Amino acid sequence: VSQSRYVVRCNLGDKLMVPKSNIGAHVIGEYGVKSGTITAGQTTTDNVGLTLNQIDRLGYESGQLQIIYDVNLTSGKAVNLKVDLYDSSTSGSFTGAATNLLSLASAIPYVKAGTVQGVYNLNVDFTNYARYLEFVVTADLTNTGTDTLQYDAMVVIGGADIIPTF
Repeated sequence: VSQSRYVVRCNLGDKLMVPKSNIGAHVIGEYGVKSGTITAGQTTTDNVGLTLNQIDRLGYESGQLQIIYDVNLTSGKAVNLKVDLYDSSTSGSFTGAATNLLSLASAIPYVKAGTVQGVYNLNVDFTNYARYLEFVVTADLTNTGTDTLQYDAMVVIGGADIIPTF
């Protein structure tokens, strides 16, 4: 899992337009690199949270959590997703209660047996959260045996008042 910052720029003729808020509605994720494997029913991987790197959202108002997946499902089975967000005014100090952003049964459904690849996008408004953010993504395979899931998650942030220089 990597921590990345992107700024979306739209060219309108000779003027540069930079969206200042709700950037999540204007960003689309693409299928990306795979990470670890989850096997249905394994207590060490299935329904266990994946904690993303801390994000310093200072100056950024919104973002999009992108869950990139490659899943092999038995006919009629699915992947349930849960996303929690911790925030803190102090770097590395996430001791408070999490805010649940998503609890979705059958977030990745499949009616026929086989492999599905894609991206699940969740837009997030950061304005009510402290400076530092930590997302925890939990995937739960509904089958008990052979289904597998490979996924990674990243956050694209935007809506800055001042565009940072890289």
